[in-house]
Amino acid sequence: MKHKFTNLPPQIYKVLKQVHPDLGISNNAMHIIEDILGRVFQQIMEEAYKLSEINRRKTIGSREIQTSVRLVFPGELAKHGVSEGTKAVVKYLTSRRDKGRRTKSAAAGITFSVTKIHSKMKEAIKGKRLGESAPIYLAAVLEYLCAEVLDLAGRAAAKNKRERIIPRHLFLSVSYDAELNKLIMQDQRGMILFGGISPEIMPSCMRLLFQKKPGTQDKNEEDDLLPL
Repeated sequence: MKHKFTNLPPQIYKVLKQVHPDLGISNNAMHIIEDILGRVFQQIMEEAYKLSEINRRKTIGSREIQTSVRLVFPGELAKHGVSEGTKAVVKYLTSRRDKGRRTKSAAAGITFSVTKIHSKMKEAIKGKRLGESAPIYLAAVLEYLCAEVLDLAGRAAAKNKRERIIPRHLFLSVSYDAELNKLIMQDQRGMILFGGISPEIMPSCMRLLFQKKPGTQDKNEEDDLLPL
């Protein structure tokens, strides 16, 4: 079952203003980021469910989410994602003692709605219980991924002297980052809608370009065969 976030554009826009205050974003690019976050969310929840089944646990907590992030995210993305999730949970637990009404997102110091992530997680793990800190952890991880993609896409837009992020900038930012490419493009089959094509020539095409045709000789080889 695919989980698509339908109420994230305002929160994505807030994250964009945190990393690139002077840039805007097109509707198509916004929907692409929603789709990317939905696919990553699905992968993390599938791994968390498998871990709870292996450990015979009826509750999915922040520990299962943390292990799932390490399994899904490659390299440094996993390291920073785990760091952001842990930081949000610790801040929430310490600020819970303070008096005054605050949302879970505000208490954890994140922009993404913990309540919406919680409802999506409940849909994904029918028959399992959900720990209190699990949606906070996952919301922080998804917000970090969103900020990372928007940061690189904003740099691509600025390089092309554009004031708005479009799908082409998302494609370029993901393509040139090895870890994001591995995480996102593998599931997207190497394509982003309206993103165009890679400006680089693939190594396989380069080999075909410089491959000699059978029965042909280089000019230098022909010169060597000329009589003196």
